[in-house]
Amino acid sequence: MTFQTPDGAAEINLEGIFLVTLDDGRCGEFREWWNERVSAEEPATAQ
Repeated sequence: MTFQTPDGAAEINLEGIFLVTLDDGRCGEFREWWNERVSAEEPATAQ
């Protein structure tokens, strides 16, 4: 999933993994791991 911050200054990329264990149709265990990558634009330099 990729989205931008409200001010548009950075792009955020999320990757996730879920591990779900079902016991008789009910959730017995739910785990999640996320990796976040932020790409900020370079600030403009005054000339």
